[in-house]
Amino acid sequence: MRKLSLLLLFATMTMSVMADIVRGRIIDAETGEGVPFAALEWLPFEGDVDVAGGMNKHLADSLGRFQFYAPGNGFLIVSMLGYENAGKDVSVFSESRRDTVMVGDIRLKPTETLLKMVEVNARARRFTMNGDTIVFHPEAFHLEEGARLEELIRKLPGVTMDEKGLSWNGRPLRIIMNGKDLFGGNAIISQLPAEAVENIKAYNKASEFSQRTGKDDGGEDMVLDLNIKPGFLDRLYGDAKAIYQTPKNYEGEVVANRLSDHDPLMVYANANNRNRYIQHTMQSQWGGTRREGFGLGQYGALGYQHNWGRQDGGQALRSFATVTGAIDHNDHWGTNYNDTRNYFPGEVSNRRFTASHYHNHKLAPRIESALRWQKDSRNTFSLSLNGEYGRQRGSQDEQTRQTQLTDSMAMTDAVMMRSHTQGATVAELVGVETKAGWIHYMPEGKGSAEVAANWNLADNDGTGLTVREVAYPTQADMDYTLRQDYQSHTSTTGTGISAEVKRWFTDRVLLAGKYAFDIKRNHDRRDMQADLVHSAENSYDDCLHRTAHTAVLQSTVNLRPFQFIPKLQYTFLHEREDYRRGLLDTLARRDVQWLEPSIQVKWKMKDGTVLDLNYGMSTSQPQLLQTIAFRDATNPLFVTEGNPGLCNRHAHRLGINYEMTRPATGLLLQAWGRFTATDREHSTFLLYDAGRGSYLARQENARGSRSLDLTVIYGQGLGVLYWTGNSSFAYRQSYAPLMQVVGTAARTENRQRQTHWTNQLELGADWEWVQIAASANIDANLLTNSAADVQNTTLWNNSFGIRAELRKGKFTVKTSLSEQMRRGYLTRGMNTDHLIWNASASWRCLRGKGKLELEVNDILNNADTFSSTETANQQVSTWSEHMHHFAALSFSYHLDPKEKK
Repeated sequence: MRKLSLLLLFATMTMSVMADIVRGRIIDAETGEGVPFAALEWLPFEGDVDVAGGMNKHLADSLGRFQFYAPGNGFLIVSMLGYENAGKDVSVFSESRRDTVMVGDIRLKPTETLLKMVEVNARARRFTMNGDTIVFHPEAFHLEEGARLEELIRKLPGVTMDEKGLSWNGRPLRIIMNGKDLFGGNAIISQLPAEAVENIKAYNKASEFSQRTGKDDGGEDMVLDLNIKPGFLDRLYGDAKAIYQTPKNYEGEVVANRLSDHDPLMVYANANNRNRYIQHTMQSQWGGTRREGFGLGQYGALGYQHNWGRQDGGQALRSFATVTGAIDHNDHWGTNYNDTRNYFPGEVSNRRFTASHYHNHKLAPRIESALRWQKDSRNTFSLSLNGEYGRQRGSQDEQTRQTQLTDSMAMTDAVMMRSHTQGATVAELVGVETKAGWIHYMPEGKGSAEVAANWNLADNDGTGLTVREVAYPTQADMDYTLRQDYQSHTSTTGTGISAEVKRWFTDRVLLAGKYAFDIKRNHDRRDMQADLVHSAENSYDDCLHRTAHTAVLQSTVNLRPFQFIPKLQYTFLHEREDYRRGLLDTLARRDVQWLEPSIQVKWKMKDGTVLDLNYGMSTSQPQLLQTIAFRDATNPLFVTEGNPGLCNRHAHRLGINYEMTRPATGLLLQAWGRFTATDREHSTFLLYDAGRGSYLARQENARGSRSLDLTVIYGQGLGVLYWTGNSSFAYRQSYAPLMQVVGTAARTENRQRQTHWTNQLELGADWEWVQIAASANIDANLLTNSAADVQNTTLWNNSFGIRAELRKGKFTVKTSLSEQMRRGYLTRGMNTDHLIWNASASWRCLRGKGKLELEVNDILNNADTFSSTETANQQVSTWSEHMHHFAALSFSYHLDPKEKK
């Protein structure tokens, strides 16, 4: 019995000595994401130690990862419901229990049953991961028949689309197609049918330098890569749209794009009086509806691009030449309102209310052209030439009244000052911009050398007339009327050249050096008459010459999983300004130089998780003119002057950025923080003449500021349910002098502390026939001032809403209802609750190519444009006339050819 016990003990010890850790991951062969809770069975080879019972059976975790002790060599079998079984030989050679054998990824192929279940139930996950690439699956999103690609992109978690363009969790985002740059920027997404897309990949696209050298230099852009199905290229896509909007508004639009890898073509035309502004070229698209005022316009553009390419030593070469001609004609008019509260030492303040009506007109033809020629795998040439000619005219009618306020913030009966200003301007503009460049890539991917040059011209000739009527109700003897006529000419030319060399000294270390030389000349001249008599004090001739030398030394060090990018920039600036105004005739010179160090550290913790740390120092120069002792009294109610003692401003910034993607749980998360410290902050000092109701303004240096910004953006989709959020916290402490009254000797410095918290949250569900979402936006801004207690307040801008979309056959009904609440503002009209209700109904016809839609905007007639800004010495509230509370009936037709077979 004792011998048997010793034998068993020896066998156990032998098994322990031979045991090793086997580690790996189970992934879906189609999507590349982990398969949670897959079953594993360990089968030892003949002659190797076996373990009885359940010790040979294991289970992967929720991310598909596994780890277990293997007593010798064996064969691993992996199984999971809905997948085909997979196996792998595992050899254990070590004699230490602490050693690890990495078996890598074991791929499971989905069975036909699982694929059919996904297709029938439309339960495919919205996105999966393939390394660092997020793959969105269009079949998981419920779209209407004939939906455009734009509608699909708007539904992608983490992607937002607004007047600034596309962004990914707050970062700029661009569209490419099949891994290549897409002509027309993002314009094609409004014409291409969503069914043309196989999948959409979101990833950081390496710079061209990284692609050529095969090494990561740290430069990358966030892109959406559209994988287009075969048969959808070399086709003509387009839209024709007509809109009637109450009471007498219209819009007509025709757009056609030939989507091609070889010869894309773009035709665009738009005419409207719905206050829309448009720009379409082969390289870009932007526009939208103006938030304020009213407007009409006509815009037309025709663009063509020729792409060609070939293979050179395994390198795919892509070249193109493009040209776009466009003409823009638009008018914009409306009335803006401004309510400004200025704070003084003590309990007295004043209020200045202004209503300004404007009407602007512009006619501007424009041409854009660009060439990119990849001569061979080592040389790339580029050239662009853009030109614009425009004529503008405008008129303005502005009325202002100024009142004195007591500590109770109630206006006195007497108005201190009224003014009425009318003006008209006419201008002719010419603009030319050209750029050229050459990049040479060294053999064997060792580096590159680049030379670039640019030249631009902007010329503006204008005339203007201003009539000012100023009245003092309590002092009628001070009333006056002033007529001012002027002729002006502004011309700006700029020339720049640069050279850059990048070289990999090892596979991990890149060193880059760059030198840039820029020359700028700005000539600004104005000849003014006051009451038909030459006004020397307000006529001037200003000529500025600026020469800048910039040298940059940068390195990239790759020590996976870390990447270090230190950078040092040296700038030498020489400026000479010849300024003549009245009796002032001065020649000012300035030679300054400064260093700006920075460093960035990237830590790729694992697939879908990145941590980024960065530090940078920057220097801001005041304009040389602001350091000259000039005085501009063109507007006698608001005089500006220079400050010879104005100094530079320096800022130190420390930031952290974290990104995490978890496809198994459908979670997207990005968080970043930034701390900024400045010295000698630039601030505007105001001196008030209570007797005349006029102001004197000049730039001065104040004490430095401190700010902290924290932001978290998150989103998650689980089946039909999803939620997204954006939370931010900002704290800023700044200093500025309160407004000083003429006749008082002392200044009072005010310290403002601003704590701003925002939280945007949306919860929703997306079924095949209905989508519903609820949202809450909280915006709280706490202001405390050490020398202006009356301005201490908490400003609230909150909204709560719900929106729904119902789809039944060819019909779609949408509605949204939100309650908007503002509190804490000194302008009483802003402290209101508004219920905003919008709705629309549409019908798909003509086999899904046509769409008839009725939209009703701001049904309850409650929308407004109120906004407010707060500084250490004043609060400014603004609002404007705008287009709202209307009904619009539209018909659109999609030129949507069927897929080629």
